[in-house]
Amino acid sequence: IFAIIFALVFVGVRDLATDEATSFDSLQNQGEQGVDCGPVCGKLCASEILSLQVSVGQIFKVAEGDYDMLFEVKNPNSSYGARDVQYEISIGDTNGQLLTKQIGNFYVLPNQTFYLIKTALKLKSEPAAPTLAIVDTDWIQVSTEDPVVDFAILGEGFLERNGVSRYEAIVLNKSFYDFENVDINVILHDESGQVIGVSRTDIQTFESLQERGFVM
Repeated sequence: IFAIIFALVFVGVRDLATDEATSFDSLQNQGEQGVDCGPVCGKLCASEILSLQVSVGQIFKVAEGDYDMLFEVKNPNSSYGARDVQYEISIGDTNGQLLTKQIGNFYVLPNQTFYLIKTALKLKSEPAAPTLAIVDTDWIQVSTEDPVVDFAILGEGFLERNGVSRYEAIVLNKSFYDFENVDINVILHDESGQVIGVSRTDIQTFESLQERGFVM
């Protein structure tokens, strides 16, 4: 059972108008949704936005000293996306000693479940469960009129031979837009639905209505 997750370098968002004359007077006026916030100010009101929901991190041993990692991040907001989510990952060993710390960023669409995958982590000892801290989030209101992104899996297969597994698929870009880069995450589940492995790759220059294959 596979879950194929696409992370795109394109997000349609609406520019918010700014009214500098009324957005810095510490009052809720002139159509503001809160004190000096709302679309008229180009600044979201914090009370409107629900925090991102982060799952317990999972880590998978690929070989001795070589690990993959998975976090599931849900955006519960139906009208707000985040164009820049800054995070910090910490991985310690079973004795509480820090093995590695990584920082990075991603974006997330409204109501999207985002899968943060790290592969080929080189660790000197057996790790405990990793932790993910959201450091900062740049929220933006997203219009229902923003462009629709649509991909489809036309064919997929999973082969296992001599202890080596391989997954391959063909992807169709059904959108009317070209993409400079498309990240592809593959999540492998067992028959009970438990995640047993992850991998990731990307497709460069993915044009509208084009089919592209990949193997991992």
